Amino acid sequence: MLRRPFILATATIVAITGILPASATLVAQDANPTIESVSSLLEEARHEGHHLVAPRRFERAAARLEEARTRRERGDSPESVRQRVIEASVELREMGRLAAAGAELFGPALAARGRALEAGAAERSGTRWASAEGALREAGLRFERDDREDAVRRAERAESLYREAAFSALREAHLGTALTARAAALAASARELAPETFGEGENILAQADSILARGTAEPDVAGRFGVQAAAAYRRATRMADVTDSVARRQVAVERLIRAHEGDLVALATVLGLDVSITEGASGVAETIAAEIRRFFAERDRLEREGANARSEGEELRQRVEALERDLAAAERREAEVLARLGEREDYERRLREVHALFTPEEGEVLVSGDELTLRLFKLTFESGSDEILPEHQPILAKVQRVLVQFSDAPARIEGHTDTRGNAEANRALSQRRAIAIREYLLENLPISANRLEATGYGEDRPIASNETEEGRTRNRRIEIVLSLDAG
Repeated sequence: MLRRPFILATATIVAITGILPASATLVAQDANPTIESVSSLLEEARHEGHHLVAPRRFERAAARLEEARTRRERGDSPESVRQRVIEASVELREMGRLAAAGAELFGPALAARGRALEAGAAERSGTRWASAEGALREAGLRFERDDREDAVRRAERAESLYREAAFSALREAHLGTALTARAAALAASARELAPETFGEGENILAQADSILARGTAEPDVAGRFGVQAAAAYRRATRMADVTDSVARRQVAVERLIRAHEGDLVALATVLGLDVSITEGASGVAETIAAEIRRFFAERDRLEREGANARSEGEELRQRVEALERDLAAAERREAEVLARLGEREDYERRLREVHALFTPEEGEVLVSGDELTLRLFKLTFESGSDEILPEHQPILAKVQRVLVQFSDAPARIEGHTDTRGNAEANRALSQRRAIAIREYLLENLPISANRLEATGYGEDRPIASNETEEGRTRNRRIEIVLSLDAG
């Protein structure tokens, strides 16, 4: 994790400890300082490198705090312990003042220190890291003594050492394998015995170093260069070993050539080639190279064909899925049609049953759109009366059957009269008769009251002439209108 910038870190300590005169009481800073709170501030100061910027103040604060711990452990008075804590806090506050004053001077060195810590320099570059820490501490000591010129020079030296430590740590972390391989190549005299291959490794390693020198933004790229450099160094080592063996006549050149030719023939055999080494190894190598090129060309062709086949397969799969979706939709539509057909057949069956219930003398069954009307001629009342008589019960029983057949349909009970008498009186009488029918049905059916309404129209809706007795008889009627949804 990157360390926070020096100035921000200093502002944190200044905000916590306060930049107060040394003579100020601790109450102005903290009403109740504790060993733990001061210890936390010391640790924060160390974390930010302020133990190097103002080392004497830091060491005095640490010593006072340790003395407070000792006194507490051996049971000294709380006031004695608290006094040491106050003294540690005062030293810490003075350290914060010095850190704030030296922010510009020590900022670059502390920033370089943070980058070195991030690179792992404390663990991987022990000597350089220790030198950088020592240089920064010396700069801090000079700063505490108000020797600014010497402090500046030593802080610059510390910054340079931190950069070197960071680079060394990054190099070890990301190029360790390449550096090990290079050391082995040098031990095998590869620089002299295989100069071209060794030089290849040097060029690649130089590129990796250049990347690392720019910082930590591309360490993985440098690592990949390191892998390539290590391969080149190992190859140079093998070449150097062979060259050295030939030079010391431990291996005959003839034997090396025959081994090389044997490797080529073995490779050709694996590829199914019948070759002869009599024309030299270069001819066999070219034959093998041609076969490998042919193999790769065939592989590329097969990959293209495979890609085309996969594309066609995907297209077929999508078409099958589309057909399956279409089939499922068709099956749903078929099921919906069959369901509606079943509902229609059931609806028509119930209508036929209703038609069969009533004789022409009892009434008519009329269907108009979604309305089913029972026009009941035989449901008649005494003149001026709304009383339901015993003889009304058979036809009302048929009405109940219709309401049961269409159990979800709301119904309107309508009362109608002829034109004899006063129109308003006729309308009131027809209303009372409709209500009487509604109350009778509610008493004799398990039906919601909200499903039935009663309306009296009086003489307003005749269906026959009121000039004849026959017409007036037809006009004196009860109609029950059901609102149906035929589906």
